[in-house]
Amino acid sequence: MAPTPRGTGPAGVNKAVPDICAADLAVLGIEGGNTYDSDKTKTYELGVKSAFFDRRVSFQASVFHTKWTDIQQQIRLPCAFSLVANTASAISKGGDINVVVHPVDGLTLSAAVGYTDAYYDSTIIVGTAPLVFKGQTLGATPWTFNLSAQYEFMLGERDAFVRGQWSSKSANDGPYPYQNPGSSVYDPTRTQGSYGTSQLDLRAGMDMTPEVTLELYVENALNNVSWTTNAPVYQAGPLWTGATIKPRVIGIQATARY
Repeated sequence: MAPTPRGTGPAGVNKAVPDICAADLAVLGIEGGNTYDSDKTKTYELGVKSAFFDRRVSFQASVFHTKWTDIQQQIRLPCAFSLVANTASAISKGGDINVVVHPVDGLTLSAAVGYTDAYYDSTIIVGTAPLVFKGQTLGATPWTFNLSAQYEFMLGERDAFVRGQWSSKSANDGPYPYQNPGSSVYDPTRTQGSYGTSQLDLRAGMDMTPEVTLELYVENALNNVSWTTNAPVYQAGPLWTGATIKPRVIGIQATARY
């Protein structure tokens, strides 16, 4: 296990900050405010790979811990001037497991699960309200799940396959700024965080010639139209807007290799 530091965002320049904002900058510990630096991450990761039963079963697992510092934030100061500054820091940690099994020739089964917990680890106050608060989520999906099965076989003298894959993402219930009574964007009418989604995809194909493959696919076969977003157009407003995952799609795909 070893750290891997790296920059993640370019530095930049703001418009000249007027003198009337000097006191606001001082409260935030920002000197000048005319430029901002790159943000930085330092990650520790530990992983393992192994195979069993004449490589018919393979296993991979990893865990990670990332410290993200000098995050570039768009700030509107009490003096009514906006700028980008390096202010907050955050933690992201989690892991994943992936197992692949070949029980018989031609059949591949796989299962994967991942977990991420990403949050700000400090509170940044601008004026009288927090820009971000300690424990606030970065919005990452906590849990991801994937199951798949693929069978490859000969159809006459041609290579063919059938495949099914189910994928799912869990909801992230926060906390978000609009759930925090101390936030300037607090909205008691909006309690739901991000939404969980899941879908089943199916695909079958056959090599028509050595150079051409024809495939039939069904994306979101169960036509699950779960919400991905559902929120008011403006804070505590009566109008809401939402989006869902793409509904069922049936198609044919031809691939030519040359």
